[in-house]
Amino acid sequence: PGLMAMHPEKDLLYVGRSMSAVNPPQSFGIVNRTSMEVLEEVDLFFTRPHAITTTPNGEWAYVGSLSENQILSLNTATEETNLVNVPGNPHTFVNFAVTPDGNTMIATGQVSGKLLIFDIHDPLSPQLKATLDVGAQPWHPVISSDGKHAYFANKEDHSVSVINLEDGKIDATITGNGLAQPHGAALSQDDKYLYITNNNLDGTYN
Repeated sequence: PGLMAMHPEKDLLYVGRSMSAVNPPQSFGIVNRTSMEVLEEVDLFFTRPHAITTTPNGEWAYVGSLSENQILSLNTATEETNLVNVPGNPHTFVNFAVTPDGNTMIATGQVSGKLLIFDIHDPLSPQLKATLDVGAQPWHPVISSDGKHAYFANKEDHSVSVINLEDGKIDATITGNGLAQPHGAALSQDDKYLYITNNNLDGTYN
């Protein structure tokens, strides 16, 4: 098991696969959060499912592949699915985040060094509307509660990107301050503080 996404209303947890898993199954799990029983393994058309998220209303889930430029959209009520092929060189989707209004999804591409912005007004068929060149190995994105800004670490650039989602541009790139292979990101409830974890496996920060 790897990344997880909670259904905002139902007692469900969606679970992808780990980056370090050896030959993981081509499926993701749906788990009852109370009993921790695996209710279903949903088969996928691609290998190495990792990035995973739900829309704010819980009606849709999205799963992305580490090895292929493909995203599966899933209607959580009817289990209708659609496989979306994303253009470009291999991205290696690390994770997704969806704006509070449920109209936009962003994805970070570890290998491509890009942020991908999707229009999900039609949630079954996400449409790629923009890509931004950010730092090397963009990692786990978070979005502000007003949906205006996205934040994520660039792991091999030792930096953090601040993205204006209203105009699709980079507002700032934060460096220094002890950033050393930054990894996870979390926003405080009032959006005032951004917290970043650092791997620092190469000794960038002493």
